[in-house]
Amino acid sequence: MNPPGPEVSVPDQSTSDMGVPDSEPPDQAAPDQAAQDQAAPDQAAPDQLVPDQLVPDQQVPDQQVPDQLVPDQLAPDQLVPDQLVPDQLVPDQLVPDQLVPDQMVPDQLVPDQMIPDLPPPPSCTDGKKNGSETGVDCGGTCPPCALGSGGDGALTVAKGKTTKFETLTVAGVVASITGATLGSPDAAKFKAGDEILLINLQGTKADTGAVGNHEFLTIKSVAAGAQTVELFTPPVKAFGNSGGNASLTGQKVFMIRVPHYTSVTIDGTLTASRYVGTTAGLGVVVFRSKSTVSVPAGGSINLTGAGYYSTEYSCNGVSGKPGESLAPQPKNVSGKCWYANPTNQPNFGGGGGGLSNCNTYACATQSIGAGGGGASHATKGSAGKNNGNKQKGGLPGLTYGKADLSRLHLGSGGGAGAGGYSGPGTGHPGGDGGGLIHVVAAKIAVAGSVVADGQVGGDNHCTISHGSGSGGGGSGGTIYLRGKTVTLGTVRASGGKVSCKGGGSGGAGRVRIDYGVLNGKSYPNASASVSTPAAYMGKF
Repeated sequence: MNPPGPEVSVPDQSTSDMGVPDSEPPDQAAPDQAAQDQAAPDQAAPDQLVPDQLVPDQQVPDQQVPDQLVPDQLAPDQLVPDQLVPDQLVPDQLVPDQLVPDQMVPDQLVPDQMIPDLPPPPSCTDGKKNGSETGVDCGGTCPPCALGSGGDGALTVAKGKTTKFETLTVAGVVASITGATLGSPDAAKFKAGDEILLINLQGTKADTGAVGNHEFLTIKSVAAGAQTVELFTPPVKAFGNSGGNASLTGQKVFMIRVPHYTSVTIDGTLTASRYVGTTAGLGVVVFRSKSTVSVPAGGSINLTGAGYYSTEYSCNGVSGKPGESLAPQPKNVSGKCWYANPTNQPNFGGGGGGLSNCNTYACATQSIGAGGGGASHATKGSAGKNNGNKQKGGLPGLTYGKADLSRLHLGSGGGAGAGGYSGPGTGHPGGDGGGLIHVVAAKIAVAGSVVADGQVGGDNHCTISHGSGSGGGGSGGTIYLRGKTVTLGTVRASGGKVSCKGGGSGGAGRVRIDYGVLNGKSYPNASASVSTPAAYMGKF
């Protein structure tokens, strides 16, 4: 047998066709490298694949569309209901509700531009009677007519006749003042167009601050049922308590219709009832005349004793009462006097009463009682006479008023005398004060007299040597004359003289004359013909 060596080494190693099947390393290397070829896709795809990592974690449909959906937030829920034009824009900014009323052309522009088409407003200086004027350039919303409208015609008081002013006009109590409205139970007496004198004639013991305040005003309308009078302009002065018009309680406030005459001739006597604190007696004469006021010789405007009054002795039966004045005289109340103990003190302008040392007539040991004090006004009155050492005369009243008559006052009453021994058993009253005269005219000619004197105090028979003392004299009242041309005879507002049984004299009242020409001389060079006192002079 041949050996196996040569058969294996030569032919098997030189043949190329047999190398692939016989040799195994290539068969094992291919699978090792092929595995490497497959590892790249297995590691690269899962680590970098966009679909596996990006789409599930950052999906737009899951996070953006559901959480921020336009339908849920914009259209139905937020935009349509909350900002709907019909709900918010139309009601809140509607042109008819906000723009038309506030900026309406008819309300703001038309009235302001219609003035050229309307007649010009009435003028108080155009020389015509128009609008609410009751005369040419006067009355209504203009100042009261200085010379009057002449609507009351001519006034004549025949020789030998006496006419009371209360029969020529009307007067009313003023119970309240609210703006331009006067409350009055007498409203029905008046009519639209009437000029009135609004005046406080008397206050209370506690408050006399408004007494004498006055204004000339024109009535716009009257509501008789409501008892009110409407004025064109409200009063500017205070007529009530505490310096205002809120309360008139206790104050004597009146409105007096001012007659407007074409002319006035007084051959007889024009007078007024004495003041009693009601419309039955106010002690006032006031009127206007478009032309002349003539008081021929023998004629008179006479208000002597038409002012505040005086009466008898006080409640203790012997001492005298003070006279009436800016405050009323106290009424006789049993066991109660004006003062806690009767004194001889005055009551404002009213003279004090004579003072006795005892409270019954039986203990009056003086032959003649003490006299009452004289009343005062522009000047001071005099004291009553003391009689012995047990009775004292009344003190004079206090002066009051203004020289320019910016306040108008009545004269005051004198104090009553005290009772004396062996009758008459009553003290005598003092004299009443003078009244108030206010006249305006184009021409005033006084050949007769215009007087507002206070009266002499009442007295016992002057020839006997016992009995009551005399009362004090009343003070003069007030006279105010205004005219373009003024000629004066006797114009006087004197106080009552001393009486024969110890009563004091009354003080003088006040006189003012406004003129263009007085007694033939132009203002301010004329000298008035007035007896007492010297008149205050002013320009008409």
